[in-house]
Amino acid sequence: MEPYHLFTKNQNAFARGFTSGESSAFKTNLKPHTMKKFYETLRTRTLFSVLLMSVLIMVANAVQSQTVTTDKDDYAPGETVIITGTGF
Repeated sequence: MEPYHLFTKNQNAFARGFTSGESSAFKTNLKPHTMKKFYETLRTRTLFSVLLMSVLIMVANAVQSQTVTTDKDDYAPGETVIITGTGF
């Protein structure tokens, strides 16, 4: 009777760490031009995502900005001040 193995050969290699004889089981069949296209696409999408997030943050700050104003720039001592606030 053959013993029961919890892992397959590839999983055992992964769990133990790669050795020179077993690492070939984990190599991919991707061609260099495929990887180049993949990284170009990844770079483009990352750049687009960063720009989109920057624009969304700027719009959110513009829309949700709080403002406090007074009716005059300068007041005499004891004068009543009228303060108005928006965006809270």
